[in-house]
Amino acid sequence: MQLFTRSYASSLPQKLRWPAICRRLMLLAVECQFQDCGRQLLQFSGLQTLHIQGHHQVYDCLNFSLPVEIGQLQTLRSLTLLNLPIDFPEWIQDLPNLRYLTVRGTDLTTIPNWIHQLKHLHTLRIENCALQSLPETLRQMHYLRELGLCDTRLTDLQPEQFPSQLQRLDLSGTGSYQLSDLDRLQRTLTGTKVLYSL
Repeated sequence: MQLFTRSYASSLPQKLRWPAICRRLMLLAVECQFQDCGRQLLQFSGLQTLHIQGHHQVYDCLNFSLPVEIGQLQTLRSLTLLNLPIDFPEWIQDLPNLRYLTVRGTDLTTIPNWIHQLKHLHTLRIENCALQSLPETLRQMHYLRELGLCDTRLTDLQPEQFPSQLQRLDLSGTGSYQLSDLDRLQRTLTGTKVLYSL
């Protein structure tokens, strides 16, 4: 079962009679008080996929935040956060079964060191943001197979930063990379398909 709603979060329970059977939820954040919907989200106890996209009117909200209760959705396997005025949410580390994480069009500049605690993460996409560096713990993410870093401000592409078992590394977009750095990256990560544009 899937639910997509554009309405304010307080109306979530009325949108679905049995929220516990919902597996995929897509929300459009249209108000600055979006964090107030946390208790309602906990009713989606079997949720596997959560997609939250920010409406243009929330991007200038100085006090915008996401509900910390999302970190209690233990069945969550896929999380997508798009166009939201946020940094990297701390509660993500409380999602042990997360396999797919996309954070795009946000205010973040760094990825926290605790990212390696997401031991089952298969795909990580941090894109269209001012990301300037990668955490030292990234190379410890032994289950990570796909890493998307499109349209970021990364300039350091030392191969030692990346997990050796990566299958796909996407550096497309407006990156400021030297061709020699990209060539070295591809030569070193022999099992990784490196995508880029200059």
